[in-house]
Amino acid sequence: MVGRIDGCLDRVTRCVDILTEQLRILSAERADDLIEQAKNLDALEKDLEALCLKANSILTRVEVIRDKLVEPYNRISQSIVLLNRLKTTCDLLRKMIRVMNISKRIQQQTSFDTKTPAGLRDLVKSAQLLNEFESIIESDPNIKRVNEVQKEIEAVNMIKGLIVDKCDAEFEGGINSPQVTGSTT
Repeated sequence: MVGRIDGCLDRVTRCVDILTEQLRILSAERADDLIEQAKNLDALEKDLEALCLKANSILTRVEVIRDKLVEPYNRISQSIVLLNRLKTTCDLLRKMIRVMNISKRIQQQTSFDTKTPAGLRDLVKSAQLLNEFESIIESDPNIKRVNEVQKEIEAVNMIKGLIVDKCDAEFEGGINSPQVTGSTT
């Protein structure tokens, strides 16, 4: 049995020697490869440093270009906002002027002689103006906040009752006229 153990030990010793020799050979071969790779890494590091410098230079140029574009953009953007405000103001002024003109025209025609065609036309015209007046007032909630327009609204509201009453009377008279009632039978 001792002989067998000695034989096994000899085999294990030979295997260890073979492994040691193979490791030495591999490490010697790999050492040259590792040295070559280390040299390549140094070259790559130098290339990366050069690329970093170029990238920083490009970033600096991009910042300069961005600054040249951002300021004009901001000015244009502010001008657009200002133009939109001016447009809104002009629209409001245009509506105010139209409301005042319509109010003035409605107030000038307060007596409607519906017996004559001219008086009837004046009543129809006043009703149309009243409709336009109310349409403008309802189209923009900001217009009601203007003091001068509020005064015009109050003045037209006083005349509105008269116009509506006259229109209702003419409508009733038209429906009850002999021509309309006679044609339905």
